[in-house]
Amino acid sequence: MLTIVEFSKKQRKLSRETVSMGTVRFAVLTVRAPGRRGVPPKVWERVAGAAGGEREHLLFAGGVVPPDGYGLGTFAGGTLPGGTLRRALMAAAAVKIVSLSPRPLSVAVYDPQARLPALPLALLGRANVTVVTRLPGAYAAAAAKAMGRYGAVLPVTESPAALGRCGLIVAPEGLTGRVAVSESVGGCTSGIFPVPISSHALLLSGAPDPLGRAVDSYVPAVPPGWLSAKPAGVDACAFLAGLYERSGAGILAEAPPLLLFRGDCPLSWREMESQIAECR
Repeated sequence: MLTIVEFSKKQRKLSRETVSMGTVRFAVLTVRAPGRRGVPPKVWERVAGAAGGEREHLLFAGGVVPPDGYGLGTFAGGTLPGGTLRRALMAAAAVKIVSLSPRPLSVAVYDPQARLPALPLALLGRANVTVVTRLPGAYAAAAAKAMGRYGAVLPVTESPAALGRCGLIVAPEGLTGRVAVSESVGGCTSGIFPVPISSHALLLSGAPDPLGRAVDSYVPAVPPGWLSAKPAGVDACAFLAGLYERSGAGILAEAPPLLLFRGDCPLSWREMESQIAECR
């Protein structure tokens, strides 16, 4: 369960509260705010004891970083949104894109480490899917289900050359490689890819794309009241990512994201529709 540590000048003893939002819960540990000498060692010891199994995945209000020596760690999934949640929202966006396309899309799932082996099955029936991975065995079950469910062959290859034939590229870990692309990609400045890809390809990334080529951030639909329950001083994106990863808040990725970002540029679904129509 996601556990948050907040600080209060009025707090004398550590307190623990469990906040419930339907079936999703998170814990809040409230401790005395740091003084001139910082947080006393005894406080950190109490935090470690109260946090239990979550002690290495804590969210600290105000960006506080715990000291070494107490077995405390910070939750690492807090970018917009981070880690597992970002990949899940990317997958939900891919499913919506193929459903909005006026014609069946050719889709490449570029997944070297096989992070999302279930994704091709969610796309088949609406798109022609090819998987590019360094771990083809991890996709064996998906290939068998594709044949049994759709009578379709799911090509699985280690060669990134398949990316050049696809209008939608979905990359859970981002796009890496050494071959420069000289054309405009998805309306953005060209960058570095494993192989040249279509200038009309739409790119979805599950990791930040520093070159701004891909859609790489996704804003989820958040149930009413969740953000108001967030303790002050806690980053909203880290809070949602923590609920998804540590508290089982799968509802955050059940629906397509409300908004997408390519770098710092927000994209509504209405804007995306025109780009989807150009995918080939």
